[in-house]
Amino acid sequence: MTYHVGPNGKPSICKAKKGNCPYESISPHFNSIEKAQQYSDNLNSFIAKNITTETELTKHCKIYEIADTQDMIIRLDKAKRIEKELLKQADAQYLKLEKIMKRNKRKCPTKEEFLSNFKENDSLYKAEQEKTQKIQQDFNNIIEHREQATKFFYHNQKSISDKSFSRASASSYFLFNKSSLKDTIDYLDRNGYEYKIRPDIQEAPGDNFLVRLSDHNPRSYIVTNDETENIWDYTDSSILVTYMPVQEENLTDKKLRKKIKILQAKNIWHFEKFVV
Repeated sequence: MTYHVGPNGKPSICKAKKGNCPYESISPHFNSIEKAQQYSDNLNSFIAKNITTETELTKHCKIYEIADTQDMIIRLDKAKRIEKELLKQADAQYLKLEKIMKRNKRKCPTKEEFLSNFKENDSLYKAEQEKTQKIQQDFNNIIEHREQATKFFYHNQKSISDKSFSRASASSYFLFNKSSLKDTIDYLDRNGYEYKIRPDIQEAPGDNFLVRLSDHNPRSYIVTNDETENIWDYTDSSILVTYMPVQEENLTDKKLRKKIKILQAKNIWHFEKFVV
């Protein structure tokens, strides 16, 4: 049994199937009525302050800057050098083994067999490979999320008055005119986005509102480690949109480097007439 807080600001039992709750965008779900009540109290306290949705972007970071701030190419080159050095060491080990086996008149495995075994069983090599794969996946996620942000801007640019992009993560920020609120929500629903929205967004004062696209909650909220806290106390955004999951099969170093070059060249993306 789970509990949520409805538009009336009161906690109640959620009777919907998982993923089908109509209040998913305005309330987390809790495993106890006490936690739901605590969240309700925090939320209602926030709403009572009648805080404006209006804000401004004080930083104006470009969509492509993250490629350099994250040292994408440098870190990929380093991973490549480490792999090359480890394989060079494996080559040297094979030459020693070959001499020993020849001296003892024993059959020596082929170099291909030795290197294959090395890649499968050497703990240091495997650890470096896992680290490299993690870096590649992280970078690919950032780039794919930036492409989603590009599409989002492209389809809503008439309602957007300002934009900025994080240099530390894939988070993207778009400032919308308040008059476009209904159209913005319709766009998110129509395209299957998951999002959280300030329950008082329509009633709150302000001529604009901020939309944040990200793959994580605001960091200041995360560090509270308390699900009963009201997330809107920790962000200037009025709508928190979660990026669509990235589905990348057979990601290679070559393919990733090509994506990074496209990002660095500001040639984003496959959209005609579109430059951020």
